[in-house]
Amino acid sequence: MTYPTVLAIVHRRQDARDLTRLLPADTIHLSASMCAAHRLKTIGKIKTTLAAKKPVRVVSTQLVEAGVDIDFPVVYRALAGLDAIAQSAGRCNREGTLAEGDCHIFVAESAPPKGVLSKALDVTRTMLNAHGGALDPLSPEPFEEFFRSLYHINELDQHGIQRLRESLSFESVAEEFKMIEDDWRVPVVVPCGDAAKRIDALKSAAKAAGFIPA
Repeated sequence: MTYPTVLAIVHRRQDARDLTRLLPADTIHLSASMCAAHRLKTIGKIKTTLAAKKPVRVVSTQLVEAGVDIDFPVVYRALAGLDAIAQSAGRCNREGTLAEGDCHIFVAESAPPKGVLSKALDVTRTMLNAHGGALDPLSPEPFEEFFRSLYHINELDQHGIQRLRESLSFESVAEEFKMIEDDWRVPVVVPCGDAAKRIDALKSAAKAAGFIPA
């Protein structure tokens, strides 16, 4: 069946690129490989097109599952953790303006990135096998089982933060705890939009102030 307006959510950035290339040229690609400004501009275009009731096809990674308020009548999601599936379903008839939305789960040839996402898929597959291939996404019971199983197989406190808290070692807690572990990251300036002009202006101001050699 062909849908004029549809969202497909896949596991990896490469999956998103590959699927976008296979679809008509006006299909919109959305992934974390795009800089923040580019993503915001693309999401704005998607929202404008949806609001105008015009056809729009979008292929995205899981970044669209949280914090992105878009509403599609049809959503396709590569089989993943039950939590990701629920988030994807939340992008289908989100505003409740349709009698019902269509959310389809398919088995992708690729797998999620290693780590929690991969383990979450394993837990979902185990649950599907145990429940005859069917889970009720509107019932809380499957999610309780899913998270119990997922937390059981994941080490959630690798740095021993709770042990440090119990011993009142708050200085060590402050040193060890990180909401987001990003020690491996480095700042990158992406030449998007008028970024080049902004960088030149910043350099000129820094030279004028004597922060960098003229």
